[in-house]
Amino acid sequence: MIAIAAVDDNWGIGYDNELLYRLPEDMKHFKKLTTDNIVVVGKNTYNSIGPLPNRINVVLSREEQTFEYDNVIFSTIDTLGEKLEELKKIYPEAKVYLIGGEKAYYNLIDYCDTAIITHIHSDKHANRFFPNLNRRKNWKFENSTFSEVSSKDNLVYDIITYNQNEDSVKAL
Repeated sequence: MIAIAAVDDNWGIGYDNELLYRLPEDMKHFKKLTTDNIVVVGKNTYNSIGPLPNRINVVLSREEQTFEYDNVIFSTIDTLGEKLEELKKIYPEAKVYLIGGEKAYYNLIDYCDTAIITHIHSDKHANRFFPNLNRRKNWKFENSTFSEVSSKDNLVYDIITYNQNEDSVKAL
C-alpha cells in the first residue's frame, strides 16, 4: 500500500475536516496517481469528500457494512486485508493508495511500503496530522523533486518519496 498526503512543515494535513492547502498542481498529481486504482479512506474523510470517480473507494468504518454501491466498498480494519486481496484479483494492475484521514494514516502507515508526500513549505494551524516519517526509524527518505512554486498562493513545495524498510512492513 502507498500512503499519499500533502503536509505542511509540522506534518499538518487538515483543520476541522478540511485540507490545509488545495494546490492545483498537487491535486493533479494526486488524481494522476490514484485514478484507475484503489483508494483506502477513513469514514470521516469519505464523508467530507464523497466517492472519488474512476477509483475503487474502500471506506474504513468501525462496523462491517455489507452493502456496496457504485465504486464504494465498506470495510473494517480487521477485514481490510481480505477485501484488498479480493479487489487485487479483480483489478490485478491496480495499486492501493491510503489517502487519509488522520486516523487511517496512523492506523495503517505500518502496512504501507511507500509514502508520497507533498511537503508544502509553510505552517498553517492544523488539528489533523500525518505521522512524521522523519522521526520513524523504519522509514527512509528515498528521493525528492526539486522545489516548485504553486500557481496558487506562490507556496513552495517538494514531492518526497519515503520507503519503509522491507522487513518492517506489516501484512494486513
